[in-house]
Amino acid sequence: RHYSKGSVGYSAKHLETYKIIKFKGIFVMDEASGGWSSVGLRAIGTSGAPWSGPSYIFLVKPDVIELQKFGAQTTEGKLFLTVPNDYIKDGVEHLIEFGAFNEGDGVRIKLIVDGKEVYNVLDQVEPIIDSGYLQLYNVGSTTITMSSAE
Repeated sequence: RHYSKGSVGYSAKHLETYKIIKFKGIFVMDEASGGWSSVGLRAIGTSGAPWSGPSYIFLVKPDVIELQKFGAQTTEGKLFLTVPNDYIKDGVEHLIEFGAFNEGDGVRIKLIVDGKEVYNVLDQVEPIIDSGYLQLYNVGSTTITMSSAE
């Protein structure tokens, strides 16, 4: 079980090769302060803000779920997608599947919540092809509780 609260960067472990990381997650949101929580993959460091180096993250706010990529050198390489948050409810445990895996000359990024596909994107412009760290990051009074899906 991992718990992350406040403006904290946390890296659980380095992930060498994988397709999808699967976990039970509880996101406690802080709508009043504009806080948000994120889970990142392929981060190059063991702590720090997601934008401090290359990584793929999904970011949870009460109204939207964003998919972002950091570390691109060009405008074309940037990734910022938004969908309405009809998936992750405040304080409720959800089954989360999040993956970034190499596919051809790109990286496939998937986010599945409770069996429903939120994102399935192939990043082919400056993809982050190297393995990296799993990161949890929060802003405001938000928290993430992550536990085994088994």
